[in-house]
Amino acid sequence: MGRLLAAGMSVSISLLLVRGLIAAEPTGAPVRVRLVLDWPAAAADDIEFPVYSGLSLPQRLATSVESVAVVDHHGRTVACGHEALSHWHADRSLKWVGLHFLARKGAQYFAVVGNDPGPPAGGLRIENRVGALVVDCGVARFSLPHVGALFGAVSVAGRDLLARNAACLIVKDQHGRVADETRGTASEAPQVEFADGQFAVVRREGTLQTAEGVRLGRYVVRLEFQAGSAVVKLQHSFINTEDTSELQ
Repeated sequence: MGRLLAAGMSVSISLLLVRGLIAAEPTGAPVRVRLVLDWPAAAADDIEFPVYSGLSLPQRLATSVESVAVVDHHGRTVACGHEALSHWHADRSLKWVGLHFLARKGAQYFAVVGNDPGPPAGGLRIENRVGALVVDCGVARFSLPHVGALFGAVSVAGRDLLARNAACLIVKDQHGRVADETRGTASEAPQVEFADGQFAVVRREGTLQTAEGVRLGRYVVRLEFQAGSAVVKLQHSFINTEDTSELQ
């Protein structure tokens, strides 16, 4: 198993589901559909959480993700990241769109299809610098080293929250041996899998080794960043590459 350790920082992972479905035939006018949010009972009312919605579209309704916007119950446009997930075969119009945005408990949100809201304010910036990939979400900045720990540094509102190279993946076997991803060149440099200015996914994979160079397994991590949020979603897969009769 793996866990993320960070000095002075705790990480909690929760799942927030959003459902959106458009069943009507396209009429030429903008189409509005409510996005239903299933909030965890413990979610705070005064915090914006990154959420994800898969939106189903009828054929010929939209040809580009720029024509899909998210608005709140006041009609205000919400900054949103888009993914074109699939297309209708006949005309290549959009069939499924993935929407990433920040939502607050108690508010209502709607997808509006048919208007181009223009570029949202703010955004997310990624720079591949010497030695590290830097993700700037506006309210928080994350440094992801090419070699070494998963997180090299984290700052929120200009305040450093993480000692350099203090957050790494840890695995421990039945013999008490501890391994992580920081040994030598055991891990690949982080790679941007997806980015659209409001949302990004960064992938890193490699080997978990002890200080003596013993390999206990491999890992694949995906980090999801949202513009305007200091919350990072982490998906961690541990891959058992060793003899399970000798290593557990």
